[in-house]
Amino acid sequence: KWIKGILRVHLFSLERKVAVRFPSSHLVVAWLVEHVSDIGCKYLVGADGRTPYERLFGKNVREEALEFGEVIHYRPRTRQDANVLLEPRWCPGVWLGRRWGSMTHRVNAGGKVVDACAVQRVPLAARWVADGLAAIRATPWCLDPVPDGAAGLVFPPLDPVAEPAAAAAEP
Repeated sequence: KWIKGILRVHLFSLERKVAVRFPSSHLVVAWLVEHVSDIGCKYLVGADGRTPYERLFGKNVREEALEFGEVIHYRPRTRQDANVLLEPRWCPGVWLGRRWGSMTHRVNAGGKVVDACAVQRVPLAARWVADGLAAIRATPWCLDPVPDGAAGLVFPPLDPVAEPAAAAAEP
């Protein structure tokens, strides 16, 4: 019951920030469900005054909290054939949450979901972009990108959020 309410709050907050509506069949919602369940395990306090994480590990969560769907810069893993001097040290991506049981972040970068150990936030004006969220083609249970129309998956177009009409001024 509580997870539906928190999921709804996070979804409406994200929709308001990027000014688009996400249908329930969009892959962003699947990632958001995983993120909200992670938040519930780590931060919601029970009747005994402790979180499930605290009951399990005996200590509070000590990790930085980012907002779901925000644009960040992440440090990619160094490849064997990479030229260390010429490769970029930080790449842009969209933050999708954390991996349970580790300190790695899940980041959507170039249509793929990668695990990153280090992230940096971008300025507030550049933090919310709908294109980065619309480009998600992987699910939490299958990190390989899924092509359009494969296995019956249809990626619905995102609808722009209609601004409420201003009330007519009374004479």
